Amino acid sequence: MTSSLTWLDHDSAARDRSLRVLSLFREKESRDELGIGSIRDGIADILFPGTSTIQTRLRYMLLVPWMYRELESRRLAPRSFSLESRKFELSMVEPLLDSNERGVFGAQSRGDLKRLPSSVYWAGLRTWGIRAFDGSQSDYFRSAPALALKRAARRRKDDDDADPNASLNTWHLGLPAAPEGFPTKLSLKISPDEAQYLRDRIATSCPDSLLSWLVLYGRSDDCREPWLHHQLGSFPKPARDLLEHGRLLSDVVEGAAWLYNVCLADKRQDEALGQSHREGLEEWRERACLSDIKKWNLGELWDVLASRGHPVSSATRGFVADWTARVIATRGEFAEDDLARDLIERRERTLKKSRSRFTNRGALNQWGGSSGLNRLVYRWPTTNDFLGDLLPALRRS
Repeated sequence: MTSSLTWLDHDSAARDRSLRVLSLFREKESRDELGIGSIRDGIADILFPGTSTIQTRLRYMLLVPWMYRELESRRLAPRSFSLESRKFELSMVEPLLDSNERGVFGAQSRGDLKRLPSSVYWAGLRTWGIRAFDGSQSDYFRSAPALALKRAARRRKDDDDADPNASLNTWHLGLPAAPEGFPTKLSLKISPDEAQYLRDRIATSCPDSLLSWLVLYGRSDDCREPWLHHQLGSFPKPARDLLEHGRLLSDVVEGAAWLYNVCLADKRQDEALGQSHREGLEEWRERACLSDIKKWNLGELWDVLASRGHPVSSATRGFVADWTARVIATRGEFAEDDLARDLIERRERTLKKSRSRFTNRGALNQWGGSSGLNRLVYRWPTTNDFLGDLLPALRRS
C-alpha cells in the first residue's frame, strides 16, 4: 500500500503545507532515517534563516516579487491571477537559460516544471521582510487583486496627510524597481543596488543570525562545512557556540547513519555491502573527534533551540543522548555492539512502524544500499551560493 498526502481543495494552508512536505523528499539533507530533522532544521533556521536546500540563486528573491508586482498592476481576477502567475514563471525559464545562467529553475523540465521558484522562495521572502503579505500563496492569489485596487484608490485620493495603510502592502516599500527589459531580458546576476537592498533586508529582519553577520562582514570561502570558514574566529560567540553544537551533532549522527546501513546490509545478508559500510564506519571513527563528543553539553543545545522557538521532543532528545553515550562508551567501535545496534533499530522501528526496513521485507528489498549518509551542514551550501552572488556585487569577494 503506497503512502499519500491529502488536503481539502478549499484549505489553502493545508495544501501549501503538504506541498512543502513533498518538496522535502527532494532536499539533499532530508533523508532523515533516524528522526534528527527537527534538530537539523532548528539549527539551520537560527543560523541561516530564510534559506532552503532547494533554493538555487539569490536573485530569485527579487525576481519573484517583481513578477507578482507586475501581475498586480494588471488588475486580474483572482483565478486569472493564479493562472497567469504560473505562465509568467515558466516564461522566465528560457530568457535565463539564454543568458547561460547556472541554477535556473526548469533548466531540465522547462514547461513541465512542477515546483515553481515562487513556492520555493515564498517563506524566505517573508522571513527577510521582502514579502509584506502574511499568508500562503493561495491566500495571496485570492487577495492580491483586491489589495491592488484599494492601493490604487488610495493613491487617487492624493491625500498627503492620510496615514498609509500597511495592511494593503504586499511587498516591502523599498523593493527596487525591476530592471529595464524585465521579464524578457533576464539574468541571475545581482546589481550593487540590489545587493545593498538584500543585505539591508537580511540585517534588519534577522539581526541575530550568522547570515546577517556574513552579509555585513563576511568574505568568500568555498569550505564545505560552515565551521571550516576562515572567519570562524570572528563570528559572534552565539553563532560559534551553535556551530560547535552543529559540528558535534553532525559527527554523532553520521556515525549512527553508518551503523544503520551496516545493520541493514547484515539484515539483507549482503556481506560485500556490509563490509563496505564497516569500512566507511571505520573512516568515520578516524575523523570524528571523540574527545570533543565526550565533553559535549547536550542540555545547552536543547536550551538554545527551545529559547529560539525550536523545541525538540523528549523522544528525540532521549535518542540523541543515549546514542551519544553509546558512542563514548564504545569509543566509536560499535559496528558489532549489540546495545548500539539495538538502539538504532528501535529508533527506526518507532519512527517508521510497519514500514520499518527491519520488519518489512518489502521495504528492505527496496532499500538502495545506502541511506542518510550525507553529513549535516545546515543549509550551508545554499547560504554559500547566496554569498557567492551577493559579496561580489558588494565588492567583498
